[in-house]
Amino acid sequence: MSKVPPLRSTGRRVERSTSPDVSFAPDAETATLDPDAGEPEWRLDDQASTRKGRESVLKVLEATKSVLISHGYAGLTLRLVAERADIAHSNVQYYFPTKEHLVQNFMLYISSGYRADIKKLLDAIPDNPVERFVRYIRYYIDDNRTAAVTIIFAELRAMSQRSDFILDTLDKMYSRYRAQLEDLLSELNPGLDAATRTLRAALIISLIDGLMIFIGGKNARHAALAELGAEAERQILRIATAPA
Repeated sequence: MSKVPPLRSTGRRVERSTSPDVSFAPDAETATLDPDAGEPEWRLDDQASTRKGRESVLKVLEATKSVLISHGYAGLTLRLVAERADIAHSNVQYYFPTKEHLVQNFMLYISSGYRADIKKLLDAIPDNPVERFVRYIRYYIDDNRTAAVTIIFAELRAMSQRSDFILDTLDKMYSRYRAQLEDLLSELNPGLDAATRTLRAALIISLIDGLMIFIGGKNARHAALAELGAEAERQILRIATAPA
């Protein structure tokens, strides 16, 4: 899982444009406690029902991105986010009472942006399974080139081994990512059974995200690996189209 409004998208990417109508799930914090529950959808939160409120929430989420990049999860505090957002600490607490609730909503915010990007991408080419698949994986490969994505997801993955709530939320994000890829594999290679599609989708996601090691942000430092993204596309397509 291409991918933080303006987090402005070139790809899943941590640079993405978002409408001021972005909405928030008031029960998002408790929703992650059920490991079998799907990732919550964004919906309008009464706390952000006004334009001014939505603008404040977006400023807080953008500031959260900035602090995660510069200070990591360990250095993220509501007070520092308030300073970056240039709004009162009490206003941040009004929308996000705890650090965990803030990070939860930040991750949902990213995920909703990815979903919007992918829907637009796939809707533009409804009748070509190969092109749909290639554009989908290219989106995520390109997204993983960005420094912001590399830093933020590396930070969240590391913290997921010490925080069940981050682990659960990442799992929901990647489960949605995997399910979408399974649907594309079904279009591209209808002879695959469901179990094989699941395994291949997980393998492809692992390959795409593993590219961050060599192409993500400052990691892109070896001229010999300049075409690694293109080679990854070719090999992933080969895996996707191979018989069961």
